[in-house]
Amino acid sequence: MGALDADKAAEVIAQLEPRIVVPMHYLTQYTTLKLDPLPKFLKEMGVTEHEPQESLRVARSGLPEQTQVVVLECKQG
Repeated sequence: MGALDADKAAEVIAQLEPRIVVPMHYLTQYTTLKLDPLPKFLKEMGVTEHEPQESLRVARSGLPEQTQVVVLECKQG
């Protein structure tokens, strides 16, 4: 199984136009896979600032109009 690099992932997201994107497959200190780091993906998505969230709760009524990138805290295990 392969993973999309940051620029390809951003391209697919632009085509799909989801309301929320949660990056989940990127280089961290816990992985040895050849993946792009999160900052590269965020740059491709035009995100300049982000604060990792502990969790995400989504309700249809609370969906954003534009695609929003939500970064969840990275925990090992």
